[in-house]
Amino acid sequence: MSRLSQKFQEKNTTIIWLFLIIALATVLRFYHLDLNPSSLSWDEASIGYNAYSITRTLKDEHGRFLPYDYFAAFGDYKPPVSIYLTALSIKLFGFSTWAIRFPSAFLGVLTVLLTFFLCEELRRHFNVKTLTSNFSLLASFVLAISPWHTLLSRAEFEANIATFLIVLGLLLFLKGLKKGWYLLFAMTSFAAAIYTFNSARLFLPLFAIGLAVFTWKDLWQKKKFVVLSLILGFIVLLPLLPHLLSPLGRLRFQEVNIFTDASVVEKSNARIAADNNVWWSKIINNRRIGYSLLFLERYFDHFNTDYLFFTGDINPKFSTRTNGQFFLIEVIFLICGTYFLWKKEKKLTAFLFFWLLIGLIPASTARETPHALRTEISLPTWQLISSAGLYYLYSLFHGRGKKIFAGFLAVILFWEFTLYLHNYYVHYPKEYSQDWEYGYKLAAEKTMSYKDKYDTIWVSEKYGRPYIFFLTYQKYDPAKFQTEAKVTIDSFGFYHVEAFDKYVFGSLGKAKLSGKTLLIDAPDEIPASAHKIEDLNFLSGEKALEIAEL
Repeated sequence: MSRLSQKFQEKNTTIIWLFLIIALATVLRFYHLDLNPSSLSWDEASIGYNAYSITRTLKDEHGRFLPYDYFAAFGDYKPPVSIYLTALSIKLFGFSTWAIRFPSAFLGVLTVLLTFFLCEELRRHFNVKTLTSNFSLLASFVLAISPWHTLLSRAEFEANIATFLIVLGLLLFLKGLKKGWYLLFAMTSFAAAIYTFNSARLFLPLFAIGLAVFTWKDLWQKKKFVVLSLILGFIVLLPLLPHLLSPLGRLRFQEVNIFTDASVVEKSNARIAADNNVWWSKIINNRRIGYSLLFLERYFDHFNTDYLFFTGDINPKFSTRTNGQFFLIEVIFLICGTYFLWKKEKKLTAFLFFWLLIGLIPASTARETPHALRTEISLPTWQLISSAGLYYLYSLFHGRGKKIFAGFLAVILFWEFTLYLHNYYVHYPKEYSQDWEYGYKLAAEKTMSYKDKYDTIWVSEKYGRPYIFFLTYQKYDPAKFQTEAKVTIDSFGFYHVEAFDKYVFGSLGKAKLSGKTLLIDAPDEIPASAHKIEDLNFLSGEKALEIAEL
């Protein structure tokens, strides 16, 4: 066989394997997409209804015309890209759970595909000699079956869309080092990520600085396009700047970040006072040191072995809680990948760890750590390192040893993967339907049959923000909602929908009820004077809500 024919055959084989990997990724992200998770989360419902409102009225739920900087939503001021992508999906497929989740699932599949091409570009740019296209295929495969990535792709998470845009932006950036005009598209993709997810707003400036350091020689050769890209980025991001610099733009960060934790200041002051306010105590007990140590503690939480390999994120929305963010066998691949990459391909290793390590910074400023959603922007670096470990380990064997090693790994990985799928499709929906606000979904659907019989329907807010589920699952007319909703804004900037149509939300004692009233409340909290009608249960069988009439 000639060398040309061999290369052609290898290319065809690579294409076939890549097609199979993408097919697998598609099945894992789309199978029963509308049924599992069992209900839209309130953020998904908010994204979905705002998108629906855009398709019907060109306004968000609060009546703001085609927002370009933020959607007020609950007062969490959601970035716009996810909502507009969902609006497009709803326009194409209709208003449904499947359509709301489609953008995240679809772009999750594309991220798997782009990972292959990104690996190929990284190999070329860093002149990697010890890894072939088989490594790129492995990286796509490992991401395709990743519990971390599959789970986050199956719900409308802004982080998952931002991850796609960052991977796309990096791929275009690397291509731009040869053909400068690609840099303009790379900048557009990075800017879109900033319009997509809050963590990207801290991550991407740091990432851009790192990219400039790693590739400054190549960038200098394309300085004309670099300047044009910077101008383009400034123009695209300029409309967002007033919001980012405003009190509203800082609200979400102030709500979740560790630097507003007063206990750090109190502890610092108490220690200084105990040392009689001596100068050296003011240095070692300085609150800035306290916040720095707290940040480092949160940062290293993301390397917790329980989180990575055993139980995963404590929030069931981001983990099945029956396995880690990675399969257990990947601990071997990650360790070996780190060792062999550093030994054989130092430049590539330095870049991957730079990306991974700064990808953890945004989440480490928050109070809840480790946090799989806020660190998804560090993907697929973990998978690239894991795949490199598997690739190098396999290369250590020869002859029959390769087949034995491959078979051994295949059995273990298949077992872990099958166990994950079993837990996800059989146990996860039942055990964690309450975490996906399944009770409010049932209530919204059930009250459709009761609505005409009552003058008022009161709903408890004990489990969060019920109004958005009634709007979404009942496909309530956005134009009507915008004119009739009773909305208040508290001192922190959060929006509270107190009533619309026949629905009233909030405290039962303060609610203004009139006529024949239907009550929807938490178990055992329905007033004794009310007549109980029926129970609404979570998929586990546990009682979620009670319906009664007053």
